[in-house]
Amino acid sequence: MTPEMRALKGETSPEKRIELLRQVSERYLEPVESRREAELYLLAEMIDRIVSSITRNQKLKLVPHADLHSELARRLAVDTDAEVACPVICRSEHLNDDDLAQIGRTASQAHLYAIAGRATVSEAISDILIDRGDKEVVQELTANAGARFSSDGLDHLIEKSSRDMDLCRLLVDRPDLSQATVERLLPLASAAVVVRMAERGFAIDGPMTPEVSNELRERFAGALRERRRHVHATYDLIDAVGRGEITIDEAVWTLVTEERLVDVATLVSTSTGIDRTRLFALVAQEKVPALLIVFRAANMTWHTVEGVLRLIQKKRGSRVDIGRLRSDYEGVDVATAQRSLRFFKARRAVEAAA
Repeated sequence: MTPEMRALKGETSPEKRIELLRQVSERYLEPVESRREAELYLLAEMIDRIVSSITRNQKLKLVPHADLHSELARRLAVDTDAEVACPVICRSEHLNDDDLAQIGRTASQAHLYAIAGRATVSEAISDILIDRGDKEVVQELTANAGARFSSDGLDHLIEKSSRDMDLCRLLVDRPDLSQATVERLLPLASAAVVVRMAERGFAIDGPMTPEVSNELRERFAGALRERRRHVHATYDLIDAVGRGEITIDEAVWTLVTEERLVDVATLVSTSTGIDRTRLFALVAQEKVPALLIVFRAANMTWHTVEGVLRLIQKKRGSRVDIGRLRSDYEGVDVATAQRSLRFFKARRAVEAAA
């Protein structure tokens, strides 16, 4: 037994035991080959005993250190106190499907909601959440682009969406939506949802009520008028930027606040000279590194770039950690980004001519 583990075993002060537990966990991040099975077993046993004996506030202090050891993460994740468990459930990479299934089958709706928000959720875990989760859990899961659904799970979601139009809208906005799913949703959908299906490029030839058909025609006519208005307004902004009346940040931010992502692509493409269709493809595919170079070449501030990325996130249902991108963005100077963009455009011209 190591000196640290002996000290951990004999320490009676809860605060000192927490600190020793953190130190021992850090030590045991060494490769598995360097540890003895008995020590691993003893450490897991100690973690379980310590976490069982400390107060709620002391557990909360351990939460930021949960990933120092897999057993610590698991022990905190199954805590009945959602405030202790949920941050660990949301973020810990130590939790596998067996751990999540155990939590999902027995824990509270708050615990289930935390599972639904993980970066990825397997089909097996989704099945449990759809079966046991309340309305908020199922909607959070459906909005999660990293969640995957089994055939049975999708059947269950579609059945639930017949009673929950918000859930139906979330299904329609999923990036993995298929034409087969659209055809099953079509008889259940409101006119607004049907319009959204059409906007995403899906065929909507299936059965619709006369009321939905009429409202759909009216909505398309209105959407066309609105789109024409947006096109004119966007080119007015482009002209204002060109005349120096407003900055590109001001112009882009106007479009971000109105959630006009297509027009953001039009404006930025005009400013940088990159093809608008190609730029919007980068947006649709969430090619964030490439977008950061384009935005930097346009000399946009981080505040505006963050607004665009959050709009993409909202439209696409993704969960990119935007905050960590700031240093990457500001670490590239404008001249370098512009040179990279010129090289890209030159290469595309050569490829087109070949």
